[in-house]
Amino acid sequence: NLFNPSGPPRIYTFTIQPGPGGYPFTIRWNKDRLSTGTFLLQDQGTQGALVSVSMKTQNSFVAGNPSITTMQIVVKPPVYYPFAQSWNLVAFPLTATGSTKRARLFPSASSNLYGFNGSYFIADSMQNRLGYWVKLPTSENIGFEGLPRAFDTMTVSDGWNLIGSISSPVARGAIVQVPPNIVTSNYFGYSSSYSVADSIRPAKGYWVKTRGGGKLVLSSSGAVDKQAAEIPGTGLLSQLNVIRVDDRQGHRQTLYFGKASIPPETGSWFELPPVPPGQLFDARFSSGSMVQILPDTARSFGIRIQAEPYPVTVSWSIRQNDVRAITIVGGTPDERFSPAHSEREGSVEIGEPVAGMIGVRLGMSALLPAVFALRQNYPNPFNPATSIEFDLPADATVSLKVYDLIGREVAVLSDNEKLSAGTHTVRMNASR
Repeated sequence: NLFNPSGPPRIYTFTIQPGPGGYPFTIRWNKDRLSTGTFLLQDQGTQGALVSVSMKTQNSFVAGNPSITTMQIVVKPPVYYPFAQSWNLVAFPLTATGSTKRARLFPSASSNLYGFNGSYFIADSMQNRLGYWVKLPTSENIGFEGLPRAFDTMTVSDGWNLIGSISSPVARGAIVQVPPNIVTSNYFGYSSSYSVADSIRPAKGYWVKTRGGGKLVLSSSGAVDKQAAEIPGTGLLSQLNVIRVDDRQGHRQTLYFGKASIPPETGSWFELPPVPPGQLFDARFSSGSMVQILPDTARSFGIRIQAEPYPVTVSWSIRQNDVRAITIVGGTPDERFSPAHSEREGSVEIGEPVAGMIGVRLGMSALLPAVFALRQNYPNPFNPATSIEFDLPADATVSLKVYDLIGREVAVLSDNEKLSAGTHTVRMNASR
């Protein structure tokens, strides 16, 4: 059944002979009647070395070689790849023998096909060597029509690049960099959140950051460079404290923070790729990284969160002994005082943060504050909310008020409240 191929490849053979007019003559077919799969018109004698035509990309062939008297139609079923519900990073890993348009490959998609070239753009179809975002309403196995692509060269530019894949997995250590050492980040895939990839897998797209322009060569037979295969700084992660952000759809991003000594170049390997399109889940430190190394004097940092819907759960695991408490600030616009948590592991649920940012304050293992102190608000500048931290060396009754430049009272954040000794954080929302 030529119109409904399934199972292993099938071959249909026929002979050709010109009429009184001789050569050349034309063989025609209706490409629109061909079903899913790859249809190749080939000469039988060399098994396609002389003639090999994808019958879905054209509807005729001019026979002009008298030595070719027997032709064959080789029918190959599609190559199926699994894709997850919601957003996927995808690529076309084959040499196409049919359409690569979004409407053909992902007919049920609930989003456009987004490529990246310094910023996101809407793509009509997929091209080899490039990666794309697409959103699917359900998990699906989708058939791609094409022939194996065992080798490819990805052109990359300075900064972040969204690259494609070939038809076989390629270990990160087997990717050849031209010129050498242009890669300055991990390779990142996406599965519920960004994660470090140990290999480039078929039909998946991947992020990588490079220094200057160049090329990345992927080959199914490439030798693995053991040094390039090592992910810099992976031993560091087990020494750091952990924050996890989970949404209600099962997405999770794991972040790491704490004190550590690392070479400056190692930090760049944990910078996360550009924020995904739409409201796709994402969580990262305000620096854009998945790792936050804290100097000795640092006691606070910010986390940017993008999620749909809220609320999300923020949990922590404290591994370093000098952290005695953690405070999550900015869960809702109405929140004023945020409690400090002394548990080594715990979690809180937060609503949609103002401007997509929450703050994390750390209580360190030092003694109680020596003096009364009012600290700089964070973030600063802000719109419309910020957090203010203050120190109490002893239990005290606290009033905290905000005045404008001409001395008028504009907000009362605390009015004769009895608070215990320690460091406290109060939330101010200027829109209220």
